Amino acid sequence: MKIGDLVRMPTGTPLAGDPAVGVVVKMPPVGNDGQVRRDRGTPKVLVAWSDGGGMIDWEPMDWLEVVSAAD
Repeated sequence: MKIGDLVRMPTGTPLAGDPAVGVVVKMPPVGNDGQVRRDRGTPKVLVAWSDGGGMIDWEPMDWLEVVSAAD
């Protein structure tokens, strides 16, 4: 997952049910090894959702599925 990817919450994910997709606009901190740091609990990404409400929320990475990867 990276900035610019289109994501959604798949069925069975907490808070799923809305068919909205979103764009990842900010990623969590990355360690020296290039991996997302997990020392602060579940890593979250900032997502701008397309549901018409202008909602931008921090969502757990584990709850999201990439629909279309950015180039």
